[in-house]
Amino acid sequence: MTLPASNISQTTIAYLFSGRETITLPFYQRGYSWEIKQIDELFADILLGFKEAKEDNTVEDGYLLGNIVLLTFDRKENFLLDGQQRLTTMFLILEELKKHIPEKYAGLQSIINSAIYEVDSYGNTNEQIKIKRETKSGELLDFGMQRKLHDYIINKVRNELLYDEMFEENEMIDFLLNISFMTQKYVGHSTDTDYKNKTFKNILKYFVKFNTRGKAFDETEMTEAIALLS
Repeated sequence: MTLPASNISQTTIAYLFSGRETITLPFYQRGYSWEIKQIDELFADILLGFKEAKEDNTVEDGYLLGNIVLLTFDRKENFLLDGQQRLTTMFLILEELKKHIPEKYAGLQSIINSAIYEVDSYGNTNEQIKIKRETKSGELLDFGMQRKLHDYIINKVRNELLYDEMFEENEMIDFLLNISFMTQKYVGHSTDTDYKNKTFKNILKYFVKFNTRGKAFDETEMTEAIALLS
């Protein structure tokens, strides 16, 4: 099984997604599949990390939240292969957070905008979240999420992250913007359709065999995903 060359780095959300590239969920990926249990665990992880950072006076030093895996072709297309549930949830957290930033920290809104929204060649955002899902025909659609889960995440942000002086003093904002992922990026050097399909198939087989993080594919999902690439 031959995979493209890859590199690994620890990178903050604000830096990793500050470019113009859209982050695409390959067409064989299922939709947002987290449930309330996984969402609660992520918020608990964030709050514990913030508490520890406050105690250690390291709020601005960053906090490693997990792993993501990307596949890029000629550094122009970025496909999110692993970590979509955690990353999608973080994008929604930042989008809601932005609405509540005090006026004196208004400059931070542009940082969040460039991280989570599509950016044109002039640096303007259209407030469309840059994570998209690809159909088999190549059309790009919004990533999609059940309304009840979307609303649950928004309410969690309002009730658990926007409170007391910690938000007013900008500490929670700094902490969330410096959350980082251990990022593995596979780099393909051709946009030829046959090459891309073969690369996707090899990487998918790799993850089906070795990946045990998150909510794993069941047997039917594995079979259907591989069949989509045939």
